[in-house]
Amino acid sequence: MLAVTLKILSIIGIVLLTLLVLVLFLLLLILFFPVSYRLFGSKSEDEIHFLIHVKWLFGLFRVNFQYPKPGKPIVKLLCFPLFQKADSKEKPTSAKTQEVSDRQKTPEDLVRTDAEGSKEKTSETREEEEAASKSGEKPQLFQKYEKIKYTICKLYDRIKYIWENIHFYKELLLEEDTKALFSHALSRLGKILRRIKPKYIMADIHFGTGEPDTTGYLLGVYGILSPHIKKPGYVNLTPDFEQAVFEGRIKAKGSIRIFTLLGNALLLLTDRRLRSLYHKLKKHSAASKLQQ
Repeated sequence: MLAVTLKILSIIGIVLLTLLVLVLFLLLLILFFPVSYRLFGSKSEDEIHFLIHVKWLFGLFRVNFQYPKPGKPIVKLLCFPLFQKADSKEKPTSAKTQEVSDRQKTPEDLVRTDAEGSKEKTSETREEEEAASKSGEKPQLFQKYEKIKYTICKLYDRIKYIWENIHFYKELLLEEDTKALFSHALSRLGKILRRIKPKYIMADIHFGTGEPDTTGYLLGVYGILSPHIKKPGYVNLTPDFEQAVFEGRIKAKGSIRIFTLLGNALLLLTDRRLRSLYHKLKKHSAASKLQQ
């Protein structure tokens, strides 16, 4: 009996250990397996085309977005589409079909239809007005006016609250902990951008602002930034100093790891200076409500 119990416990332990290893493997796969992306774009004088292709786990999970057609994201797991809305069974009557049906009617039928429609609208409007007057409801125009008035008053109260407490916010922004917190946030954001920036860029762009001086300024900015681009030879800019124009094509690809996003976000959220800033704002808000 004891041997049987030990054997059952050992089997249960093996199953639990296997499940634990499987869960850890899936977690590491989600966190560290890169999500690759590719971007394609082109613009001419008359049309714009844009395509985003994202894939994960060797293409088992894919997201495609193309503009102008179909103009909506297509998400697929293996070969099965996800988040796809079912098409409506009822098809709306097109303007052309309505026009054909109207042509088939005689002039007397059209006059009779218009008269009946106007009578129905008049009776419906009269019934709505009578029901609103009986129930004591305010006219629709007056309700819209009250909504606009309420929005303006709410915005005014918000601006007044910020103006009355601007001294507090100014001192809070000038504190050393707040400055260090903003510096930390910018550092984390920079690390994220460096990791997710495209590893490959190819661009051929013809541009012009219509003014020679501003076009030259933009070209100078590119000259300053070009040494920091990993492969500047893949970017070709052709300036036009005579007319306002922007056309060309671009291709880029890169990858993102979820661990990079979550890791930097957690390091920022666990910063004691962020918690201290939150508690100060909450305390000041509670004190302001008591004074009111």
